[in-house]
Amino acid sequence: MGLRNIFTGIRFNFSVPKYTDIAVNFTDGMFKGIYNGKQHHVSDIATVLSRAWNAGVDRIIVMGGSLEESKEALAIAETDGRLFCTVGVHPTRCKEFEESGDPKKHFQALLALAKEGIQKGKVVAIGECGLDYDRLHFCPPEVQKKYFEKQFELAYATKLLMFLICVLLQKISVKLWNEILTSSLVGLLIHLPVVLKTVISFSHFITCI
Repeated sequence: MGLRNIFTGIRFNFSVPKYTDIAVNFTDGMFKGIYNGKQHHVSDIATVLSRAWNAGVDRIIVMGGSLEESKEALAIAETDGRLFCTVGVHPTRCKEFEESGDPKKHFQALLALAKEGIQKGKVVAIGECGLDYDRLHFCPPEVQKKYFEKQFELAYATKLLMFLICVLLQKISVKLWNEILTSSLVGLLIHLPVVLKTVISFSHFITCI
C-alpha cells in the first residue's frame, strides 16, 4: 500500500467534511507529556486522536524522523486502521547514519523496516527527508545532501513516494535542487513550511502542499 492508495475503497459523505493529516509528529515527546526533558502529564495521543476523528479527520500519517522514530511511528500506526506512517531520516538527523558506525547497515535497517511496514499495509512513504538549512547546527549541509540522495534508493527499492521537507529553500541553490529533483524517478510530496524566495523549475510529478 502506498500514499496513492490509502483512499481506495473509501465512500465519502460529502455533507461531513473529511480530512487527511499527512504529517503528524506523534513520536515527539510532547505527546507523551515530556517537555524539555521533564514529565508534565501522561501520554495524550488517544485524546488527540479522539478530537481529530470527531473533527472529521479520516486518515493520519505519522511521520518518521529517524530509524528509531520510524519504528515507533510504525508501532503507533498499527494501533488503528486509520493510521499510517512513513520511514526515513529527517535532514537534521542525518548524522545518525555515520554515528551508527556502519552507514550501510543503518540504511539496510531502514529498508527492512519500510518493507515490514508495507507488508502490514502501514508504511505509505519514505521520509520525512530533504534539506533543512535553518538548523545546520544539528547537521551540516554536506551530510544532509549525502543522505538525502541516499534515501532516494529507499524509494526506488520500495516503490513509495518520498515525503520531503524543505526549510529555508531560498538558501539552497537552484542548480542543486534541479539536479536532485529532476533526476528523480520517484513520486514526490513536498512540505514547504516557509515562503519561497527562489524560483525552481519543479517537474510535473511534484506536488507542493
